[in-house]
Amino acid sequence: GSEAGGGGGGGSKAREGGMAPLPRHAALDGATFAALVRRGAPFVVSDALERSAGFAMRNWTCDEFAVRFPDAAVTLHYVAGGDKRSTMAESAVLGDEPSGCPDPDGPAHGPRYWGIKEAAFGGGYDEGRAVSEAETPYLEAVKEAAGVPYFMDPAANGGGL
Repeated sequence: GSEAGGGGGGGSKAREGGMAPLPRHAALDGATFAALVRRGAPFVVSDALERSAGFAMRNWTCDEFAVRFPDAAVTLHYVAGGDKRSTMAESAVLGDEPSGCPDPDGPAHGPRYWGIKEAAFGGGYDEGRAVSEAETPYLEAVKEAAGVPYFMDPAANGGGL
């Protein structure tokens, strides 16, 4: 079933008003999930955490990510002066940085991004990739802690999350 609900990006002025709420879905079966993905529009699976087994990172805080993955490469995007790179540990203690977006309904702060899945594809941080191959152990730890959401087939998706 589907229910109306909130949405918006993290740290965004738009979340406080202005953006349409994202559609929320619960009790999804695999076929419904696949149809929603094929539509290409964003949506929220509101019961993904509580219904998915093996999601060890369910209660992890930002501080816990910094402790578990201190040297992970994090990029702060869309800020004055361009993207800024740091480690996860450094990023955890940095304050929010204004996005500089001229649109009053745009994001107030630049988002931080950890491109951990890129560790599976090789290449280096200095080659323009979000992370380096040195983060492959971090990728394995994240995959183990994430599990497969209940609405996805573990046999088809277990190695590719």
